[in-house]
Amino acid sequence: MRKWLRNLGVLLALLLISSVLPQHYVHAATNERVTIRLHKKLFDQGETPDDVVNNGKSDPFVGGEPQNGAEFAVYDVSEAFWAEKPKNKTEIRQAQEKLAQDDFVAGTPLKRVTTAGEGTASFTDLKLKHGSHYAVYLFRETATPAGLTRSQNMVVVLPITDKGTAMTPIEIYPKAELRSETIALDKTITNGRQDFDYGEAIPYRLQITVPADIGTMRSFILTDQAAQELTRVGSLEVQLDGQTVSPPFYQVVSTDAHHFKLSFDVDRLIPYANQQLTVDYQMFIEATVAPDARLFNQTTLYPGSDDPLNDATVVTTSGKNFVKVDLKQSKKHLAGAQFIVSNQAGQYLAKTTTGWRWQTVAQPSQNYRAAGLYTLTSDHQGKFALTGLKAGDYQLHEVVAPKHYQLSKKAVSFTIINGEFSDPQAQPLAIANLKEPTKTKPNQPKDKGTKKKTGRLPQAGEQRALWAGVTGLLLLALVLTLVFKRKKQTH
Repeated sequence: MRKWLRNLGVLLALLLISSVLPQHYVHAATNERVTIRLHKKLFDQGETPDDVVNNGKSDPFVGGEPQNGAEFAVYDVSEAFWAEKPKNKTEIRQAQEKLAQDDFVAGTPLKRVTTAGEGTASFTDLKLKHGSHYAVYLFRETATPAGLTRSQNMVVVLPITDKGTAMTPIEIYPKAELRSETIALDKTITNGRQDFDYGEAIPYRLQITVPADIGTMRSFILTDQAAQELTRVGSLEVQLDGQTVSPPFYQVVSTDAHHFKLSFDVDRLIPYANQQLTVDYQMFIEATVAPDARLFNQTTLYPGSDDPLNDATVVTTSGKNFVKVDLKQSKKHLAGAQFIVSNQAGQYLAKTTTGWRWQTVAQPSQNYRAAGLYTLTSDHQGKFALTGLKAGDYQLHEVVAPKHYQLSKKAVSFTIINGEFSDPQAQPLAIANLKEPTKTKPNQPKDKGTKKKTGRLPQAGEQRALWAGVTGLLLLALVLTLVFKRKKQTH
């Protein structure tokens, strides 16, 4: 407070110096009306100059930024001032300080003006005189942007002169300091995840605290740049203090599928100082992205001449490698097996123009083609891969078995883990099939009855067997005959 009183005293001493001059040295403006322009300047804490005074003509302060959105009221306090009957500089200053106190009852203001443009509030058509005396005006800051200190009350005793002539306009520079509140930028993904399916909507949100000194800024620009593999879908939604706003609160300076740039109307932001500005939008990962790639999206805020603020997020997608093998010979890889994929919700994977879609299908093993489900097929090395899914638990369902192998009726559960797909040490998940049993010819039944004569001629082998039998019988008969004759002779 002492600091402001010192400033006030210096300011008022200058403004009053002409009022103690002999009246015949002062020449009033022709129309006896004056304009007083207030230029509100903002300084960082502790940087408000103490040793520089107003001169009524030009900006006496080094540094500082124009501050819009501050409302000033002007009061005619001529009667209260001259009632003190000041006779010298000391008494004039004492009278001014008395009227500058906050508890002084000033009555109804003549007008109220809010600083705009270059932090200026112009009070036009003010009377140079009040009755037989020169007019005295009190200026009070009646509305202060959030986060700023209020300017000191100012008592201006007319006329302010330049070379003996009453000046108009009169330029006055009230000062203010910035409180400790600071600007903040926070970029998040609202569902709290970092990994997504191909084509799945990624909900981004930008949260910005509108700075307390927004009125001092010539510009307030927001840019967002994403990786080329991230594509924006839908429109931007901008809110101030929870309420949706649209142009002219901001202008879309440039935009494409991976980038946008917004320029905000500083004057329109002034009533929202220290409030939340949010920007919501969605993007998706394109189906050309390799699993485990890190996709950056960076936002930059340019708050006037202050240093830019940056924040970024990273998203990724994942995958899984598989190999089809023989159940009994694990090094034998099988081609031509086909699978469909389901998630924990019992939905099945289908392909779209931008990525993946999960859908419910009745009897998927029979209807997968009609339903347009995505199928994975093992190549000549038995390999196949599933890419572009977020980490989690899934199942494979075999719908076509490799040639000469049995179709597996049991679903195969598997887990996708971030970073595993691109890890050279990670082994593919082996999925085995049992070979179909070898087919053999059935045994011929034995002949239990008498064979029917077929009337066919005996074949060559059969003929030889027949003659051998006849020859044997003849030899046996000859032997028996000789034996019989030999016994007869002995008797």
